Amino acid sequence: MCGIFLAVSKNTKTISKIYSQRDKIIKTIRRRGPDYLSIKKDSNFVAIHSLLSITGLRLQPIITDKLLILFNGEIYNDYKNYNHAYNDTDLIVKTINSRDNVAFTFFDGEFAICAYLFKRNRLLLATDPFATKPLYFQSGADFLIAGTFDTTVAKAGQRGEIKKVPANTLIEIDTKNFQIKSQKIIRPFDFSNQNSTDFEKWNHVFKKAIIKRTYNSRHRVFLGLSSGHDSGLMVAEMIEQKIPFHAYVMTYLEDQKIIDERIKILKKNQIKFDVLDPSKKEWRKIKNFVSKNVEPYKLINPDDSFQNFSDPDLRKNSGFIASALIFKHAKENGEFIGLSGQGGDEIYSDYYNEFANPKMSELKGKWHGVKGPWRNFYGGWNKVFLGGNERISSLFGIESRYPFLDFNVVQEFINLLPKLKSNYYKAPITNRLNELNFPFHPKKFGFAGFNDKSLVP
Repeated sequence: MCGIFLAVSKNTKTISKIYSQRDKIIKTIRRRGPDYLSIKKDSNFVAIHSLLSITGLRLQPIITDKLLILFNGEIYNDYKNYNHAYNDTDLIVKTINSRDNVAFTFFDGEFAICAYLFKRNRLLLATDPFATKPLYFQSGADFLIAGTFDTTVAKAGQRGEIKKVPANTLIEIDTKNFQIKSQKIIRPFDFSNQNSTDFEKWNHVFKKAIIKRTYNSRHRVFLGLSSGHDSGLMVAEMIEQKIPFHAYVMTYLEDQKIIDERIKILKKNQIKFDVLDPSKKEWRKIKNFVSKNVEPYKLINPDDSFQNFSDPDLRKNSGFIASALIFKHAKENGEFIGLSGQGGDEIYSDYYNEFANPKMSELKGKWHGVKGPWRNFYGGWNKVFLGGNERISSLFGIESRYPFLDFNVVQEFINLLPKLKSNYYKAPITNRLNELNFPFHPKKFGFAGFNDKSLVP
């Protein structure tokens, strides 16, 4: 995980004004990249990058005689061969040089990329299939600004609407007039072949999604373990593949019987784990830290009239505060890669469960007739919760990785027969948990972490 900022303008006064705001800009992204901060300024651009070094200390922006690259995330295409002298940033530069716009269809991973092809007067903004790594932009008559967060862009001090680059999207901008030349989906999902009669292909690609997100890293992987499906399968698969990791368990509102059974399995396999039971004092401390250091962000679904939270302020949400507590402990233990179960609800059940809130679901368990993305696929609650998780993980310089949102994992789920998708809750996840003999319950609780109401006198 890194923080990025790029401003391009033919007006040197505009560039100078933006450069004068660099301290304010840096403040919005510095925690995302604690290892190194780089600032590059020319007559027509300002580029800022804060680095969290995962696969080697490759400083950005990368500037050649043809282009400038800023990149946040991780590309897994050549993950087995990454080392201190070669990593995914080098792969990006090489691929864009050789494949141009088509390069982005090749990238496998979680990413937000800014590519300024200055000799061709083009600027490319690209996101991964679900925009797991945020990227915002603002354009004016003589400038284009892009950055990790909306606040990153806003701190440049220019006027104009700030927009989020949509999921799975490549935007091409003409830097002669700063108009959008084209905007297109990078890798469309195929909904025309929903005929897989078993879960074997899904199992295979999910295993690969876990392996490539945990292999060849300088840092140990961690995750929060609940009694639910998504964290359960990530743990079960890592145990099956003999991948070392650290599990952080919080038991509030969880199924204690399932938690106890899972802890027994962790002990049996000599997996490092901690059960976090924060005191009121510790909870207040982490809650105050989040409140003071996270910019305002609302857990409001723009694609649905139904809203799930009486107070949508991210900074007051107990689940995200609990995540912050886990990230804090992980950072103290030298762990900077966190696996997230995001997408488990939005893709594999669309929130439909007899124990859950069906108002969050569009499909209501009816997979027959699904011919394209539903609201919670690219947008909806998937977009909302991804934005929340990235803001919380930023506080601690943690890189979140999302195996359930891996392109191939999602595509193989789509390929399943509608009847197979409907067999049971989160069908491929439930099936794999059964195969691995890993305990789970059929309910959907939602991660709460702590009884926030207990703080009220």
